[in-house]
Amino acid sequence: MLQRLPQMLILDALVREQGFSAAARRLGVSKSYISKQLAQLEANLGAQLVQRTTRRFALTELGEAYACYCRDLTALAQEADAMVAERQGRVSGVLHLG
Repeated sequence: MLQRLPQMLILDALVREQGFSAAARRLGVSKSYISKQLAQLEANLGAQLVQRTTRRFALTELGEAYACYCRDLTALAQEADAMVAERQGRVSGVLHLG
């Protein structure tokens, strides 16, 4: 399951950006990497999530449901990063005056 987390984030980027090229740009990887990772995710799950053509893609019904979980995962990761950034900027601890 843990090995699928990066692939789930890739699927979320693909859906948000509505295309392989845009998702690749957003993530700083190649289109072929996006495609290979998506194919690996589908193979690991044993289910087709995306219907591909040469010009576009569409999520299958199962893919739409799975993409919702991927979106939630991405949002949770962003919240965790924001929490750390916020707490690093805040002064905390005990101050002793002598």
